[in-house]
Amino acid sequence: MKASLRIRLFQHDTPYSKAASVACTLVAAYWLVLLAIGMPTGLGMGVDVTVILLVHAAASLIIPTLMALLLLPIGQAIPRFTAGSILYNYVVIYAIMRQSVGFDGLVALLLAALGIIFGGIAGMFVRFLLDRSVRLKLRLLGLAAASLVVLTTVKPPVLAAQLLFTDAADWVEEEQVYTPILTEEDGWLEHPGSDGKYGYIAFTYGSGTDKQRPEFAEGAALLSHTLDASAYIDDWNAWRTAFWGFDETKLPLNGRVWMPQGEGPFPLVLIVHGNHTMEKFSDDGYAYLGELLASRGMIAVSVDENYLNYSSWSGIPADDFKLRTWVLLQHIQEIGYFNEQAGNLFSGKVDMQNIAIIGHSRGGQAAAMAADAERWFDGDDTLPDSSKYRIQAVVALAPTDTNVDDKAARLTDVYYLTLHGTRDADVNTLKGDEQYSRVSFNDPKRFKASLVIENANHSYFNSSWGPNDLELPEGILLDYSGIMDRESQQSIAKLYVSAFLEIVFHDRTEYMAMFRDYREALQWLPEGRYFNRFESGAFKPLADFEKANSRNVAAFGSPIRFSGFTEWDIIDVLDKNGARKGTRGALLQWEDAAAMEIELSEQYRQDVLEEAESGAVLMFSIMNMEHELSDEVELAENLEIVVELESEGGVSVMVPLEDYAPELTPVPEAIYTVLPLLEHRLRDGKFSNKHTPVFQTVEIPLDELEEIEEGFAPSDLERIIFHFDQGPSRVIFDDIGFVDDQYL
Repeated sequence: MKASLRIRLFQHDTPYSKAASVACTLVAAYWLVLLAIGMPTGLGMGVDVTVILLVHAAASLIIPTLMALLLLPIGQAIPRFTAGSILYNYVVIYAIMRQSVGFDGLVALLLAALGIIFGGIAGMFVRFLLDRSVRLKLRLLGLAAASLVVLTTVKPPVLAAQLLFTDAADWVEEEQVYTPILTEEDGWLEHPGSDGKYGYIAFTYGSGTDKQRPEFAEGAALLSHTLDASAYIDDWNAWRTAFWGFDETKLPLNGRVWMPQGEGPFPLVLIVHGNHTMEKFSDDGYAYLGELLASRGMIAVSVDENYLNYSSWSGIPADDFKLRTWVLLQHIQEIGYFNEQAGNLFSGKVDMQNIAIIGHSRGGQAAAMAADAERWFDGDDTLPDSSKYRIQAVVALAPTDTNVDDKAARLTDVYYLTLHGTRDADVNTLKGDEQYSRVSFNDPKRFKASLVIENANHSYFNSSWGPNDLELPEGILLDYSGIMDRESQQSIAKLYVSAFLEIVFHDRTEYMAMFRDYREALQWLPEGRYFNRFESGAFKPLADFEKANSRNVAAFGSPIRFSGFTEWDIIDVLDKNGARKGTRGALLQWEDAAAMEIELSEQYRQDVLEEAESGAVLMFSIMNMEHELSDEVELAENLEIVVELESEGGVSVMVPLEDYAPELTPVPEAIYTVLPLLEHRLRDGKFSNKHTPVFQTVEIPLDELEEIEEGFAPSDLERIIFHFDQGPSRVIFDDIGFVDDQYL
């Protein structure tokens, strides 16, 4: 009876259908392995993969067998087990495409079907090659044809090692000592990304009981307090407690420290990671910055906030943005305690009035929130007294910018720098621009700056995050062709972060030029395209287009006139996905000759130009928007804009924009995945727009114009006219104004 049932269940399953079934099972297994890697349990990748494959193997036998039983009453000669196997594997692939990868339902159905079809064909083809009843010549011919198809049509896959293994940070648990190659007598390189004159030591502080990492347990050089965060966490679950060994009432304060050798006190730089998979630790990925900054006389600390990160098994704390900021401030308080106590490595070494925070991704937002802490934490007596420390600067690497409690950080007199890549598949809308717009100054010597790096991605700012901006299995679809390599991307981060903090803490103002115009650093930058914005605290806006009457009037009643444009308006500047970037600008579109004229009022001239002690510099930001024009429009070969400046008495100077700015090339365009035609159906259309709108700041020193035209008087400037003579084209202008050259 049993033998008879078995025969009936499998009687129509041929060797070829069985081969198709096995191949479909392997296709599903491939996606399940990627799923297991992207959803780690913390038990190790080998365990995760083994368990999911065992479950899949069992299900691949049990479910098709049950399906064959259900199909048994059907008298048709169908391969019942194969049909059940194909249906099971189809559902598995569909579920992964829909839920884990993020395609919409229709595309997920289509891709699952293609996976099953090609898997089945591949399985039957392998069976054909092994079928000795088929003539050898036919099998060899089939093998040659298949090889040709694969070589000519299938894109080479990303190396498995690149996807499965990350570049672990170079961290040694024992104390490290660094000695610079060049001594103070020899001198050292002025390249701000090169090693400085200080030796340094590396050590950790922590709770002493860390279950996951010995460097914060028995390897900790200093023991720190734990935190009761129950006032901010009400959804800490048992899985998270089981993994970490603590709950929300005993969060640890763990940090990796690189400290210069010397008496000090030294400025303090905290580095905080973003939201990565909780089970894959993130705090060890910034040694390349910590070591550099320590060699340049700054104490660098990489802060551990991994226990606040997302887990596929325990989610993420509901208020994680605020929590990240709160823990960051607790580290400042803890280091303050260490600094005041005798007999430890921090004792008397820290200048608590000179603190900078470097944040990556969500850490970049936490850094800005920490510099504006009273907006969220006013009255929280568990945090450090604001009079005992001062955050002077914030560096945001590919930051997020999400409202928390319907509020966003607004920084005043805090130096601000943000770096972004145009191939960032995680935070792909240059969110740092929004925080940039909310930084203001009373101190004329301070500044804010932004650098956009074409083809840089999100993950390479952290050495331990690997190449994927998105977790597997979705990450397997990312297009890696043309992405800047990790070494180059980190060299840019080192260059700009170090130069920025050298200005902030060591008054190395000779580095300011590279923030005003990236071309000043071309000898140090990897080859590629860059876009930068800059604004000094001494900047006096003439037309920032933020007020309701900006269509007609600039600062102090200065009239604005537009002529010859086919379209012009004052608009909210939008990111690539249509969200506001936090600033407004003048949208200008033209075909032939057009002009934007701003006549300076007497009051503006008196308050700005006549007060400039060392000469005024005209500054403005411009964004090329030609990508918004119809594809049928034939664009001019070169976008030419001429700036005319006219002083009292009608003496004018006309200068081409290209003499003072990088070439106004089209904005960066990015293809994010290997399925570009389907990108608009992935993650609710997150990748549907290929272009990244980005500003470029331009500055024109007025004193230089006196040499061009005799009689031109910068202090008596009456009007500025922007001439647009070649079209059709489309641009956005923003933040037109002047700055006194002494502050640049």
